[in-house]
Amino acid sequence: MKPEENPTSTSLKKGGEDTRKRLQGLKGAEFDKAYIDNEVTYHQTVLDAVDKTLIPNAKNEELKALLVKVRPAFVAHLEHAKQIQSSLKK
Repeated sequence: MKPEENPTSTSLKKGGEDTRKRLQGLKGAEFDKAYIDNEVTYHQTVLDAVDKTLIPNAKNEELKALLVKVRPAFVAHLEHAKQIQSSLKK
């Protein structure tokens, strides 16, 4: 199985590059807040892509099973990022 470019992967890559550029100029608490805010948004975006696009449209059963299997890891990462985000607001 070879990954192919598609609108979802292209969007995620562009978003990552834009974020990297935005975060480069930040320091200290400003960086921490911007970074974790991005992590929450990013993990939610990935989870939405998995749930709404990747799993429903996967034609390869092995790929579909893998996406279903790794989905809980995305949920756990999102929840962890939200906990950190909440602690930075105090």
